[in-house]
Amino acid sequence: MYALARIEREALLELTRARVVDPQVVEAVAGAVSALLDADDESDDDESSLALAFGCALAVVALPLGYWGHHMPALVLLNQHVDDRPTRRAIIAHEGAHNVMQDSGLHHEHGDVWAVALAALMPREEVLRVRPLCATAIALRFGVPYWAAAARLVMVRVLEGEAAHGCDRVIELV
Repeated sequence: MYALARIEREALLELTRARVVDPQVVEAVAGAVSALLDADDESDDDESSLALAFGCALAVVALPLGYWGHHMPALVLLNQHVDDRPTRRAIIAHEGAHNVMQDSGLHHEHGDVWAVALAALMPREEVLRVRPLCATAIALRFGVPYWAAAARLVMVRVLEGEAAHGCDRVIELV
């Protein structure tokens, strides 16, 4: 459990640090990835399909303690000891987003990678249709961890012109 709590905290802190890619560009890059995903299709190998949408193959392997995943050109490595499906999806998207951002040629920070990963997993227009519009409902709809849904909700609110209220509170929760 400690390892998962650490990934939540690290991801949320990185999302709140200075990012260099414009949020609209993040949405466009993520949109290109999410267009390859069929949100309504629960294929037999959802994790491999997710990695492929980011242009990567997926390998589930034994990684050293503290590593949830790793990326290489066109390959996502997922630690075989991560057994929570929503967390696995977040890690695969994050490692795949490294590939997409590197291929894009955009100068980016690690927080931008997380932003692309979350935006690809939870497209803005689909998030706005979730009712009630809350992190719990978003997490259930998209099969992602609560913290990822809460962070994406803050991102969408900012894009919609609302204040980024709640971001510090999300970090306090994890």
